Amino acid sequence: MYSLNAGWENRQGRSICRWFCAWKEVSDKKLAGVIAGFAGGGAFLLERFFATVDGNDLSSLWIDLTDRISGNDVEFSDLDEAIRSAMDDAEDEVWAYNNRDLWEDAEQLVLLEDRKSHLAESGDMLLLSTSDSSLVRSICELAGLTAAPGK
Repeated sequence: MYSLNAGWENRQGRSICRWFCAWKEVSDKKLAGVIAGFAGGGAFLLERFFATVDGNDLSSLWIDLTDRISGNDVEFSDLDEAIRSAMDDAEDEVWAYNNRDLWEDAEQLVLLEDRKSHLAESGDMLLLSTSDSSLVRSICELAGLTAAPGK
């Protein structure tokens, strides 16, 4: 089962995904998942990630062939198949909430209408949280998203 944390902003008749993080612990202090959302300037991203945790902090965060903590190049192919599979499966969680056709046509993450009733409202935002991980904010920021929980 994946932990989820996401937020959509209501604007122009759509609910645009600002951040979406789906992850699971694949072994002690190791997380695998997907980060998605608005990166500014009309750009949206959807990237797999692998992270190691030290206490309440990230000690590594692999996104797009770079460890965002150390700055070193990384190879996802170096990870075992179970971890890579967990990252791939996390992407299914993104598509359970967001319109895949709009992503493919316009590269926008937009909330599926039938999912709105499952979310909490806060001002102009719709929020989803199945986990209270303090790491989500750090993952969003290091991935380059313009928004994150509590931001």
